[in-house]
Amino acid sequence: MITALFAFASALLVYAGAVKLVSRRETWPSRGLGLVEVVVGAVALVVGGRVLAGVVAAMYAAFAVYVVVAMRRGAESCGCFGAEEDTPPSPRHVVIDGVMAGGAALAAWTAASAPVDVAVDTPFSGVVYAVFLLTATGMTAAALTT
Repeated sequence: MITALFAFASALLVYAGAVKLVSRRETWPSRGLGLVEVVVGAVALVVGGRVLAGVVAAMYAAFAVYVVVAMRRGAESCGCFGAEEDTPPSPRHVVIDGVMAGGAALAAWTAASAPVDVAVDTPFSGVVYAVFLLTATGMTAAALTT
């Protein structure tokens, strides 16, 4: 369960970063953040471990703080999924970032297995696990951008 939440947080990082990387409206600093998100999320999915789980947790904690500051400033968009997304920051963002930070921190504390290692041991050699991650990531992105 802890590894699944860690995998979910990592997959969401990859998605959010990829959106920033392919967006034509993004600035270079934002694309740089997107690249960091993709790399950290992808490596966390494949390698796992306490350090990467801690990095994922720290990133989500920083995102939560950023969203709170953006809400207080009255920002029109949090930019979580790129400049083309015009969803204002909300408490929902803070809660999701907090859950992801907590899940990754728990994975770091318990030394959860690498998500890929767990996925291989699931039915159909990880296909079910991959479908779960894709579905959860897509639904969360939709929840944050509507």
